[in-house]
Amino acid sequence: MIKQIRAGILGAGLGSRLNSNAGAKPLATLAGGKSLLENLLWELKKNGVTEISCALRSEQFDERKKASLPAHPGLQYLFKDTESSLHTLAALVETMAPEKGPALFMMADTIMLPEDFSRFLRFCRELPENENAVLVTGFVDDEKPLWVNLNQDQTVARFGGDHGQI
Repeated sequence: MIKQIRAGILGAGLGSRLNSNAGAKPLATLAGGKSLLENLLWELKKNGVTEISCALRSEQFDERKKASLPAHPGLQYLFKDTESSLHTLAALVETMAPEKGPALFMMADTIMLPEDFSRFLRFCRELPENENAVLVTGFVDDEKPLWVNLNQDQTVARFGGDHGQI
């Protein structure tokens, strides 16, 4: 049996550096015409993720924009204004019941090759119940990145702070 994984999408940031008419980073359009959010939802659904929570910045979504958001069974939106990605992560964790099993959290502007995305989800599904995985990048171009500080054995020492190894 395949271990079910839920997903949390962090999209409550300001997205101030993104030059887009979308007004909210998750709605910025990619070259193929899909928004960043639609692209993530497509990859998650394609890989069997059926329960998705997405935190979006409430001040960027009037009723018209809310009505235009993608709708899927198992997809819920949390509209929240947070001061950082770490606070958005905490808000998502608080709303996603831990007893329902493992969860994958990602930023709204996550872009990966489809095969890398699938490979990481397969890896996560094979983890023992008491283990977690964090996929990070060495490329950081963000005004308030969510840093991950690692121990020498490559385990996570802590999230947050002014800098990290990513």
